[in-house]
Amino acid sequence: MLVENAIAWLSAKPQVLDVPDHQKVAAGIRITESSRGEIQRFVLAYIPLAAVLLGLVVFFMRRSGERAAYVSKGAKAPTKKAEASEPAATEEEDAPPAPRKPKAKSDKKRK
Repeated sequence: MLVENAIAWLSAKPQVLDVPDHQKVAAGIRITESSRGEIQRFVLAYIPLAAVLLGLVVFFMRRSGERAAYVSKGAKAPTKKAEASEPAATEEEDAPPAPRKPKAKSDKKRK
């Protein structure tokens, strides 16, 4: 049965799909020398400059947010000297507390 289907598939005529041709339209854009210079300024200067400025805004907003977190807790914002003099936090200080074990039933209740 498999061989018959394979032979039938090989001998079948492929379907011809008829797609009508579309009219070819000449597409183009006319750019003057001044327009070309303006596009060049946007691509090479304004867009990269905008990305850099946006990055600086985000950087300073995050930096001020870190300082605000220290101030809201009542602690002083760390300075570079203070950060360098303080020892690095160990894994034990950063780890969450271990879960408590359930209390074992005492033998006194059984008596």
